[in-house]
Amino acid sequence: MYYYYSQVKKILLILMIDAYKLFWTKAFDFKGVSTRSEFWYSVLASTVIYLLLYIFIMIGYNINQSLAGFIYLVWILFQLGTIIPSISVSVRRTNDAGKAWSWIFINLVPFGGFYYIYLLCQPSLPIS
Repeated sequence: MYYYYSQVKKILLILMIDAYKLFWTKAFDFKGVSTRSEFWYSVLASTVIYLLLYIFIMIGYNINQSLAGFIYLVWILFQLGTIIPSISVSVRRTNDAGKAWSWIFINLVPFGGFYYIYLLCQPSLPIS
């Protein structure tokens, strides 16, 4: 049983790493499609990196405030650097779910984000 669990864990890690590589290599591709796993694994990887940087900021703050300031700068630069790839993977995922790219603006409507998350969870449309 342990062997099976370790194999599944390896496969999931490989999928997440591949999805995160696609997140960066297709950063300026707004016309293609992204599968659910590609989208959600890239969101998961970005969230893990955000959390790790935040933990390093807190540890650095306890060691030295200037160290925490440097790590905070890295965190800000990472956030700014992921804006365009995040938008592009969201547009590609919306295209894959069968909606137009302009549906990303539903997030600006109060409670529209709930529908957008529902939309992102929809299965891919068959290729016609």
